[in-house]
Amino acid sequence: MRVRTSFAVIAMCMVLSTSMVASAQNNPPMPSSVIQEKKLESELEEANKEIERLSSELETVQAERDKFKSKCRSYRKKYEKESSRVKELEAEIRSLRQSSSSSASVPSNNGSASTSDGSSEKTKVVSNPGKTLKIDESDLIRISIDSHVSSEYDKTSVDRITINDDYGKGSGYIALVYLTWNVQNRAETTKKMLRMYSDDLAATIAKEYSSVNEIAIFWTVPYLTNNTSKWAYSCEGGGAYCTDIVTAF
Repeated sequence: MRVRTSFAVIAMCMVLSTSMVASAQNNPPMPSSVIQEKKLESELEEANKEIERLSSELETVQAERDKFKSKCRSYRKKYEKESSRVKELEAEIRSLRQSSSSSASVPSNNGSASTSDGSSEKTKVVSNPGKTLKIDESDLIRISIDSHVSSEYDKTSVDRITINDDYGKGSGYIALVYLTWNVQNRAETTKKMLRMYSDDLAATIAKEYSSVNEIAIFWTVPYLTNNTSKWAYSCEGGGAYCTDIVTAF
């Protein structure tokens, strides 16, 4: 019995060995060169994918670069335009001040021109070759504000400036200044910057013109949803004192 079992086991081993040899003959192992080739092909495919990704990123960067260059050209032109405007305004202010303080031909009514309602308007009349200029102090104030804003405050544009007579005090002026700040920033940072600019503008005008009794500065910030604010100042003794702040952001 044991002999028969042994022969059966031996026979099975021979069958399995024959089957394995036949399988090895039908599926011979790949040569190392073929394996290396397939590996290189896989790496090449990955490299091509990486090149496509980098090419796409390069196109995006180049588009951003071109956009940035266009912005730079636009800002440069705007800067040159504003710089030229500031120089013209400063030259006009100097000319007006020199004319008003030098050889001025002042009317006998001490520079007051009567209006239709009987009130007086503060003006100065100066002689220039060939023509006579009528200078109102409110015009000087308006020009000074415009010049200071354009030269001192970054990305700030003047919408309008109104100089009203202060009928409450009976003399002097109230300046209403409407500005736009074209900077994209957080609301809290924007508020700090506008406070700094407003304080500086009010102090500058109060120091330069004792006839200005009050200044109200209205700001618009296009990048904010609630984008308006008001900063009011009382001017006295060459200084400006903040009396009211109303802000929507």
